[in-house]
Amino acid sequence: MKLNNLEREIEFEARIDARFPYRDPAACTALIAEAQIISFNAACCVLDEICRPPKSDRVKPERQRELVEEWSSHFDHELKEPLLACAAALIDRRRLDWREAVAIMERVGKFDGQRAALSLAYFSGDCDSDEGDAALEAAHERITQVWAKLGL
Repeated sequence: MKLNNLEREIEFEARIDARFPYRDPAACTALIAEAQIISFNAACCVLDEICRPPKSDRVKPERQRELVEEWSSHFDHELKEPLLACAAALIDRRRLDWREAVAIMERVGKFDGQRAALSLAYFSGDCDSDEGDAALEAAHERITQVWAKLGL
């Protein structure tokens, strides 16, 4: 699986952003498969949509978990397990300890341009303390600056 395919990712993400078809199993399966053909980043865009639905769509956590299971069953990647921990935290409306989230962000940072995976890790972290908020922000900024220098 390619890590990035920026041109196709932009079009794909625009098409699904806040419009993921949670209640249409065939459409969900098709989007998960299409994302995995495009890139790992596109696949993580789908995971982000599954875990963080728009406020206008009241999808049940059970459905989200089913979709995450389907998402995870189609491939292996070094970031898969940490991202599944982030997904579970987001679905369950709990936060990972900020230290754990930052550690996952650092792992994501080793894979250039994985913005969707970075977003999942960032938003799963507990930012309720000043220390946690600052650490999450600093990690996000540091990683995205490195990617920006690479043109990603």
